[in-house]
Amino acid sequence: MQNASTLEFVELEEMSVPDDGWDWFRGFSYGVALGLIVLSAT
Repeated sequence: MQNASTLEFVELEEMSVPDDGWDWFRGFSYGVALGLIVLSAT
């Protein structure tokens, strides 16, 4: 489980840095995921 903990830590570190190229991609991914959840829930 050491690897999973490290990955989570890295993700948290990336999220604390707003000036990142992955920022828009992360938001887009979350938007798509939420959209799919809403569609499957209805």
